[in-house]
Amino acid sequence: MQIAVKGLTNDYAQYRRDIMKNVTFDVLSFRQLNQDNTQKALADLKAKAASTQKMEIGALLKSQDATMLNVASVVLEWEYAFSDRGNQVLMTYANITEMGKRSTIDTPFGEMRVALKISDDVNLYFDQLSQLASFDVNNDGFIGANDINAKNLVLVGYDEDGKEIEINLLEALGGIDITQFFEHKPNAFQSDYYTGENGLFKRESEAARRAYHNASKYNMGIATAFRPEESHQQLKKENVIEFFKSYADESGWIDFTNLDTFSRVFAEKGLDLSYRKTGADGVARLERINFYTDIRGMREAEEKGERFLAWEYQAAKALRGGGDDFVFKTKSPFASEYSLNDSYQDLRKKVGDLIESVEKTKMDDGSYKSNSVASAFYQITGLHYSESNFEKIKEGFQNGGTEFLDQMSDTTHAIIAWDTSKYLMGMQLNEDNGTITMLFQTGKEVTIAIEDLYSGNGELTVDENGNRASVMNEAREMSEEELNDLDFSQVGAVLDERGTVVSLKELGITAIQKATYGDGRFLSFILTNADGVKFTTQDLFNMSFISSGGLDSRHQSDSNAESKSAFANVEDKNSSSTTSRMRKPHPIVFPTSPVDLHI
Repeated sequence: MQIAVKGLTNDYAQYRRDIMKNVTFDVLSFRQLNQDNTQKALADLKAKAASTQKMEIGALLKSQDATMLNVASVVLEWEYAFSDRGNQVLMTYANITEMGKRSTIDTPFGEMRVALKISDDVNLYFDQLSQLASFDVNNDGFIGANDINAKNLVLVGYDEDGKEIEINLLEALGGIDITQFFEHKPNAFQSDYYTGENGLFKRESEAARRAYHNASKYNMGIATAFRPEESHQQLKKENVIEFFKSYADESGWIDFTNLDTFSRVFAEKGLDLSYRKTGADGVARLERINFYTDIRGMREAEEKGERFLAWEYQAAKALRGGGDDFVFKTKSPFASEYSLNDSYQDLRKKVGDLIESVEKTKMDDGSYKSNSVASAFYQITGLHYSESNFEKIKEGFQNGGTEFLDQMSDTTHAIIAWDTSKYLMGMQLNEDNGTITMLFQTGKEVTIAIEDLYSGNGELTVDENGNRASVMNEAREMSEEELNDLDFSQVGAVLDERGTVVSLKELGITAIQKATYGDGRFLSFILTNADGVKFTTQDLFNMSFISSGGLDSRHQSDSNAESKSAFANVEDKNSSSTTSRMRKPHPIVFPTSPVDLHI
């Protein structure tokens, strides 16, 4: 990172950067300064500078007040963050592209540098564009209006007369697609990695090791690093039914803790699934499913003739009690006694700590701390940080009980073998009523409709031009008037077997209606074209993302590549890619059984 003072020469800006690097004090303690001790810290810093004969910094500080110290604190937070995290974007095995290594960006106004505006006089420049990834607090792969500190990003360049110009980045570009700064190369399975002297699973079979590799999504694309809305589409009902026919046991469960089942499901490719889940704001989002991957534990239980799913499920179902349905007794196969287990204890603490962090943080100052808190807010709650959303979380936490906690996303946990609290243990299909029951490690059950199960193949969803698109979660909550007021050139749908998103304008759609069941539950969107032909779709897509100046916003989608996921066993043998097995276009067809539809 580079510090520059507005209106000063680059030499002086470098001088300022150098003298700040020479200050010998504890950066961690400095980052934790609050308004109450700012003046004392300033005096201590002056004394330290004088005692170490750093007259430059001492002279500089003599002419500044506490505001300068606050600015320096923000600068050092960001410099410490980037030196500590490098260029991490929370992607597994992601490499920085040549674009990501650039320090300038091509814009309609010419080549410009990107900077974080710390104060009216101080900008913090990025050494590499890849460092912008830290500003993507909602994990959608874009820097945009929903990212709290994006409003503090500016573009700095020079006009034809050599005069410095500064433009707000969002106002100039609308946003930046950060996926262009990284390339993701999935890891090919290497048996020796798991069986060598330091291998993870020396005793396990090759099939089990391969399944672990695939279940951990090491062989999937960049899309698995982002929220599922960026890559997932609804699975066809016949795919889901065939999946259960292939892998469910006699009880109707697909038991992912059974080593044989686990090895068969993940024999050739990863499985990236998500399901619709209503959040604290009443809007449904996609919640990614992570799978139980402790193959050593599975084998040990198998050798003892025990099953994880059986004892957890039966304990949760038969022994739950005490008035709180989230507290239940469990009997471990490794012990003879029952023990109480509060499956919400950690989450309750996380939400409480989050509320405390927000209350102690100035959320609009462009600091690294505010960025981190906003990111944690999204990961735990599923909501973008705003004062109104924060009030919803506080109210729910105080009065909502476990029903409120069930609405949290809580994607902050590390995906590591011994942290299995959020992993899916098993799934059961009830074809008669069209539902799927999912059982998680805690014993918690979640029942969803078949049509609420989504899947991705590691590729980002793109429109017909290769530009990215994203599931528009909020569309289902919008009124028909609001839907029809949308810009149809910026809203898309999937109406062909390729799975490609096409704008409603290109499809010739002139009107959107909503169909619901008699009880008010959402059924589908009904799209009508100029000829009066109606089509149904369960999702609309946001296509409003732009190319961010000179950046290449287009993505290649391997729509013809063979997919070897567990969902490949479907009737449509002529179309093998994951995206091609999504929804097909069809005129509106009402269910054969009587349903009270409200359009």
